[in-house]
Amino acid sequence: ARVVSRVAMAKPPRVASRRTRIGRGGSAVRIEGDAFLLHGSVFVCGCGSLGWTVLQVALYGDEEPALVVVPLMYIAVVSFAIAYERFVLHRSPFKVLVHAHLVAVSVLPALLEMESGGFERSGGVLGWAAVAPFTAMVVLQNKQTQVRYAALFIAVVVTTVGYEQAMRTTDQPCRALFRTHYHVVQVWTWQVHMYYVATLLGVTANGLILLRMLTEKSENAIHAHKTLACSIMPPPVAREVFEQQWHRLREGKRVAAKTGGARSYGAYSDTSDSKRLGGDTQRGSGTWARRLLTPVLRAVMGEGSHSSGWSGGARVSRSSSSVASFSPPRSREHSLRSSLSLGLGDGVVGSVSSLSGVSPTNALDANALRELRLSAHTGSRRVDRHSGVKARRHADVTVIFVDIVGFSDMCKHVKPIGVLRFLEHYFALVDTVGEEHGVTKIRTVGDGYLAVSGLMADMGVKQDAHRHVLRALTFGLGVLQEIQDTGFRLPDGTPLQVRVGLAHGPVFSGVVGRTCMQYDIFGDVPNLAARMEQTSPVGGVHMPMSSFTKMKQDLGEELAAAFATLRFQTHTGVAIKNMGSVDTVSVTWRGNEEAVERVLAGSIGDDANRTVAAHIGVLAEQFRRASWGERVAGNSDEEDDSDQADDATDVDEPVDMAEMEGLSSVTEENTVEAHKNHAETNETPTEVVEDAAPAKT
Repeated sequence: ARVVSRVAMAKPPRVASRRTRIGRGGSAVRIEGDAFLLHGSVFVCGCGSLGWTVLQVALYGDEEPALVVVPLMYIAVVSFAIAYERFVLHRSPFKVLVHAHLVAVSVLPALLEMESGGFERSGGVLGWAAVAPFTAMVVLQNKQTQVRYAALFIAVVVTTVGYEQAMRTTDQPCRALFRTHYHVVQVWTWQVHMYYVATLLGVTANGLILLRMLTEKSENAIHAHKTLACSIMPPPVAREVFEQQWHRLREGKRVAAKTGGARSYGAYSDTSDSKRLGGDTQRGSGTWARRLLTPVLRAVMGEGSHSSGWSGGARVSRSSSSVASFSPPRSREHSLRSSLSLGLGDGVVGSVSSLSGVSPTNALDANALRELRLSAHTGSRRVDRHSGVKARRHADVTVIFVDIVGFSDMCKHVKPIGVLRFLEHYFALVDTVGEEHGVTKIRTVGDGYLAVSGLMADMGVKQDAHRHVLRALTFGLGVLQEIQDTGFRLPDGTPLQVRVGLAHGPVFSGVVGRTCMQYDIFGDVPNLAARMEQTSPVGGVHMPMSSFTKMKQDLGEELAAAFATLRFQTHTGVAIKNMGSVDTVSVTWRGNEEAVERVLAGSIGDDANRTVAAHIGVLAEQFRRASWGERVAGNSDEEDDSDQADDATDVDEPVDMAEMEGLSSVTEENTVEAHKNHAETNETPTEVVEDAAPAKT
């Protein structure tokens, strides 16, 4: 009875599900290395062991079983590791396989050498053991594990040499390892030479294949990052952002190395730490290989001018972690206690603000302290006059806003996942139309779609300035036509209806923010385009009279005949918030179905319009294939600014960021307020123009 009661009171046993089994130890979650490269190394070594086995069988048959079994042990070990991870742990083979591979490739060649009678008689087969430390350095990410396998390789070499010397001292040279009595394996000269060549070729092939695979993977990753950046913002701007971040990372590492690295910001109360951060900080930072090779690489690559760690504009002052200034509190430097920042090694970010009770002279030497102070002063000056990626002034572009009617009401009774899936298909449709008409997408805000035509004219595509207002109008009409042709509906089943507003004029463009960077446009023209969208009739395109006049001036003979059949509505004295009264023109799809189709056919078939879209695509592809990062890395701030001004893709004039920030505050205020009023404007599209004069057709 007591046993039954204990069983009844005991907690039910935990059933280990697949998720629990895979998650045990965090092996399925934590990234520990590169399985792709590991599989390549296993394949090369497996081919080598199989070839060795076949050769031994052909030469000795069953006379030397150890020379046949030892190579097969490698295939057996890695096969067991692969099967265990694949069928027992239900994951891609890596964690067990990497250790099985590295241990086997370290130990088994040594056993073959001792069985064959020494290094010379085995043809240097011990060289295969060098695959282990090299593969560990390439495949694994844990430095301690890499050091362990390097130590294992050294231990194996020492053990093998020691065994050979021990056999010579006991008057049993070249004795086979796995024989109880004195036995020497018979070898031929050609066989030894073939072993040497096979070992050299095998180890070299393993290294070359790993390096090639690593290079291809790195190139693919870089290309994917470039493609992603070019899809978020225009290619020239994406390159500037990439170079800026790349340069900040390099400068942060240089300054962190000069100040002793991340591990130096530990317990400063210890005298040993203070001594370590004293005059020998620069000489003792980094590994011996880095201290030996860094001067040589800088001399060869021409980077001696940047050895101080703060040249090139001291962009390190805009890194991610704040470091307090060590200098006495002055009006200028006291405000920079949060501006000077350092990126510390090994992914650790530390702050020197915790050194309030420690004398600066005990923590850093005079040179490092002087560089930190100069970095803070120079960096703050750069922040005040320039934010990193320069702003661009575009003299004449057309801004387009596209917005969905009734979107806010629809979201109240539709699940978020349904809204998300709808927006994915809807924005894909608008993107396709934009590519056909050579329109540059800026961003989306909720259900709003912001695009610009003519923007790329200042970034290397001069053709984009051709008929940019006309292409913006045909883009809006193309969206309306595509919605009607596809029968697009909202998630609740109601037909999809949109409004389109556009306006032309000068704008500023630039990248704002340090995290989640956003490329955006600023000025009065985006505000006016947003107002045009809010006051547009449902299923129509709305624009100021000035944009309509410019559009008519750009029409050719063929397009003028097609546009003559369109019925435009003119609105006089439309009240626009914060902009006064504006005369506007609108055109709706309904009632102009055939005319819209003729206009779109003529616009898409126009050679000049197709050239714009083609040149934009070619520019993006050229930037993706180009090498990013070299231009900023090798120049100081002044040289960088001059290079950017002279670059073929950056012919625009740099803009004062203070001016752009003033305009951006107005733009953001108006845009946010406009989107807050979406519900009202969606229900009353003509509310603003009720007091206007009657429309003339």
